[in-house]
Amino acid sequence: MAACKILVVDDDDDIRDSLIGLFRGEGLTAEGAKSGVAALALLTWGQFAPDVILLDLLMPSMSGDQFRSVVQRHPLWSRIPIIFCTAGHLPDPVQVGAFGVMQKPFDVEQLLSLVKRACQVSLPAAPP
Repeated sequence: MAACKILVVDDDDDIRDSLIGLFRGEGLTAEGAKSGVAALALLTWGQFAPDVILLDLLMPSMSGDQFRSVVQRHPLWSRIPIIFCTAGHLPDPVQVGAFGVMQKPFDVEQLLSLVKRACQVSLPAAPP
């Protein structure tokens, strides 16, 4: 699973940097974006092609839900599992079109488990 690439989109620098460090410590490739607009720029210009997106639900200028809506309409990005993160009310993942949702502050083991499941869904199976 080391090939899995995670894009962490969160306007809180400390949270974003901590999550990137956590994922890299687990042997995953991780990059971050401070906003939905910055994340869209990374995707649009091909600077990072994530297998999973960990997305803050509540951000200024472009909410996580608005970002998800753009991503899910794009033919190349729509297959990327999105995991919403929020300090507020946890929405139902199906209702918000997400692979999963996580409450802040995170339970690290639950977060890693959910991200690893999303990676398995996103990445093609390895040949036997």
